[in-house]
Amino acid sequence: MGLPAVSSAIEIVMKLLYEQISSTGLILLGGSVTLKRGYVVIFAQFGLIVFFVYGLSAEYRSNAYQQDWILRKAPWLQYFVNGYLAAMLLGVFIGGGVLLAADYWRNKNKKSSLRTVG
Repeated sequence: MGLPAVSSAIEIVMKLLYEQISSTGLILLGGSVTLKRGYVVIFAQFGLIVFFVYGLSAEYRSNAYQQDWILRKAPWLQYFVNGYLAAMLLGVFIGGGVLLAADYWRNKNKKSSLRTVG
């Protein structure tokens, strides 16, 4: 048979998380303020991780001793610290920022259209 695909495992996890969050009442008409703040905090933490990975990558490229040590001790690690991982994570960070901003503007427009004259 084999192992399930990664995409199906991600779908299962996302469904379970969605059920857990929605059962506690956090998702009501686009999500609560606490949930939206959580997204921003998670996004900021990911940005910090990207910053540190980029710094490690820059240090690796400029430090001959570190390059030699990694070559001798963990040659498989070269692929992750030579800049490819940092560039990929930066792309994911920028894409996530665009999606987060789009979600913000979509929900902002939804709320403004539901105002009533009172």
